[in-house]
Amino acid sequence: MVWGLGVGTLAWIVRDGLGPVPVASQGRDALENFFFTFSWGPVMFILCGAIALLYWYLTELQRAE
Repeated sequence: MVWGLGVGTLAWIVRDGLGPVPVASQGRDALENFFFTFSWGPVMFILCGAIALLYWYLTELQRAE
């Protein structure tokens, strides 16, 4: 997840600042650029959800013992 945040941030900066016409994103455009650059945002949400479900499952198993 840390790698994804780092890559997403770097890709967003490169996309905004190093294109043919550099622009500064703000608000909703900034969030869209951050989460949908290389489509890593939806993957990140899925991974976070999977980790949360795994944590919940493991704590329920531990309580059952």
